[in-house]
Amino acid sequence: MRGSLFLSGPSGVGKTHLLNAIGNELERAGGPEYRVACVGAQLFMDELIAALQEGAIERFRGRYRAANALLIDDVQFVGGKERTQEELFHVFNHFHSEGRQLVFASDVPPKAIEGLEDRLRSRFEGGLVVELAAPDRMLREKLFGRFLADANVDATPELLAY
Repeated sequence: MRGSLFLSGPSGVGKTHLLNAIGNELERAGGPEYRVACVGAQLFMDELIAALQEGAIERFRGRYRAANALLIDDVQFVGGKERTQEELFHVFNHFHSEGRQLVFASDVPPKAIEGLEDRLRSRFEGGLVVELAAPDRMLREKLFGRFLADANVDATPELLAY
């Protein structure tokens, strides 16, 4: 898979777990030289601020652009942050032009991120956008049953219903 993937959904549906699983699989499939940068949006912003204060913006850019894949969690937090959005826009374009993988996770879809620049919203929406929902009761029971079985716990119907 190449291009961009945008995962959105409410808290607790497994976006961060899915993001990490994608990163692990990309790393496994890519081999020992394949580099995945998986970071929360807040850390991305904090590193950008530090780089700007230290006059080390090229080092910041180089660090992220050296990765083969970039995964950013909680990307909704870049809304309203003009400088962060500018850097993310350029990083996005670099990855896209190189055919590298981009994956973003957010509590809301791109169209609902307040304060997001149109050009960045367009980039996010230009790839595959997947909205995750909480699993229904039957699926939750199956998932809990699998979890309990892996833990060698008897998954009685009463326990699963609880």
